Amino acid sequence: MTTLPESGRRTATWKWARPAAAHAPAASPGGLFPGKWLWWTITSVTVLDLTWLALSDRLSLLIPPFLLLVVAALLALLIGLRPSSLKPWLRDAAIGSAFILISFATLKILDYLLMSTRLPLADDLLDSWDRALGFSWLAYAQTVAQHDWLAALLRTAYLSLSQLTVVVFAVLFYLRGAGRAAEYVRLFFGCATISTVIGAFFPCIGVMVRYASPELAAVFGPGAGTYYLPPLEALRSELPYQFDLRTMPGLVEFPSFHTASAVIMAYAFRDFGRVSWLALLYALLLIASTPLIGGHYFVDLIAGAAVAVAMILVERAVHRGRQSGLATGIPERQPAE
Repeated sequence: MTTLPESGRRTATWKWARPAAAHAPAASPGGLFPGKWLWWTITSVTVLDLTWLALSDRLSLLIPPFLLLVVAALLALLIGLRPSSLKPWLRDAAIGSAFILISFATLKILDYLLMSTRLPLADDLLDSWDRALGFSWLAYAQTVAQHDWLAALLRTAYLSLSQLTVVVFAVLFYLRGAGRAAEYVRLFFGCATISTVIGAFFPCIGVMVRYASPELAAVFGPGAGTYYLPPLEALRSELPYQFDLRTMPGLVEFPSFHTASAVIMAYAFRDFGRVSWLALLYALLLIASTPLIGGHYFVDLIAGAAVAVAMILVERAVHRGRQSGLATGIPERQPAE
């Protein structure tokens, strides 16, 4: 058993070893969890969203009351409270949770706005890349469809991502502290932003519509591989459309954000002993479910994994740069207390 001291809060005993200090990511580069540059970025995206909506004559936004309450709570936290009035870990946890919710909403709106540009569909292109690499979606789907339990398991894995994102943040924060949780948020947000921007150039109807018979599609449950088609088709039409944050499935096909999320989730639990293997197992199930429940081409998965690996390499390079600066006597900017 190893005791995990957490600076500024409780001490707990767990079976997982705490990572060495040399490999521990910074909690909040720039002084604000999970990093000032993330807040500046999400603020810029929000301004872009609102400006685009204001200038559009057919697109509008319905904001759920709960989101307004969260934003109000965040503003109270940042403006109405003095930094010393909250424990650092509690403040970081609250701000981090708010950031996740706000970034989800902001990037989802951007996704829909970009898809409304009605660029040519990329299904033929992505399918040709699949065939050039020797992938057969239909053969894969037919193999999985022979096992009802496997199809149900993959569907559960795919549909659980949104909820697990919040759970993973909470678990990482509690067991590894603000640094690891902030790293996860930075990777998640980076992958989401890159996927959203690239995906705008590859709008797709999806491979389920292209290859699956109604009988085959039914094996994977209602809406499998097609759940995003109603909003996508509405956005590509000339009709008025109102965004409702409560019912806005992701529209990006290439690169696959589910695949990118699976990679960074497995990476986030890289030093949790046996739990690391559970995280890896879930990641593999999530990736395996993406072509079927998400209606993705296999090249979407490759691109999603590449985005995640690139973000991880950038994160590690930035961390090494901070550690190098500390080693040479250059003080690292510390989060404001």
